[in-house]
Amino acid sequence: MKKILLAYLLIPLLLIGCSSEKPSLGFTYDEYKARINDALKQMGNKSTLKIIKEDVTDDGKKVIALSNNIMIFLVLNEDKIVTQANLAANDTAYLTEMDNFKFAFLLLIGTVDDSLSFGERNKVLQQLGISDEKVFAKDYTKSVIVKDIQYTYKGGFKEGTYVLQAEPK
Repeated sequence: MKKILLAYLLIPLLLIGCSSEKPSLGFTYDEYKARINDALKQMGNKSTLKIIKEDVTDDGKKVIALSNNIMIFLVLNEDKIVTQANLAANDTAYLTEMDNFKFAFLLLIGTVDDSLSFGERNKVLQQLGISDEKVFAKDYTKSVIVKDIQYTYKGGFKEGTYVLQAEPK
């Protein structure tokens, strides 16, 4: 878990804009947690992911651990509304819990924009180039904008971390 947290904090937040007045994703931390729980309930026993721990980083980001190797970091504005969601997974997740690893990317996309159908969520993965498992073996970065939300993937086996960020554009 420390490895993911450290990796997340060290990844250049090229993914974060400089403006202090960032647009929000339109939901609170508690609403986002409810979205995660609803999505996990719908998956039933197809995934072993669940909220196992909640925490706050030193810089105020909310952390939701879905396993020891997969976490979601949320940036909130002063009104406690989520402005950015980041899924971080480490190489252990990639090697030992591949089904959960792949599902976590869909989970982030679907919980950030619950108006997307399952097919549209998969299309976002395809546009990012991460629907093919081969991409995880190399360092890779790509961004796409879908329905005014920018999704940015950065990661690879060399780095040992895989991050998908979602923020409004």
